[in-house]
Amino acid sequence: MPLGMDLNLDQFMHQRVPGKALAIELIGLGHEWSLESYCYIPEIDRIIFNDPATIVFWKDGTKTVVKAANESFSEEKGLAMAIAKRYFGNMSRFKKALQNATRQEKKEAKK
Repeated sequence: MPLGMDLNLDQFMHQRVPGKALAIELIGLGHEWSLESYCYIPEIDRIIFNDPATIVFWKDGTKTVVKAANESFSEEKGLAMAIAKRYFGNMSRFKKALQNATRQEKKEAKK
């Protein structure tokens, strides 16, 4: 951030691009604040299901498109994947988070 630039944090947070890690230094305070955990997802304006695609239009004027590949089309999964894509910024980040997830071992059934 250039020196002397005024920062309105509320305005900044609502205009940032979802899924992008940002860190800002508050000039004069010497503290670094991470906004990485903040991800703004606007409300859904409308959804179009067009096998194999799901298209979600957001109230901020953007859209997210996902397509079923090598599997049967599901409206529920299409919407869930579009929301995940919007949250993570792209499907690669979603897949990386899925790979890094902690899995609990299954307990043996009682006899």
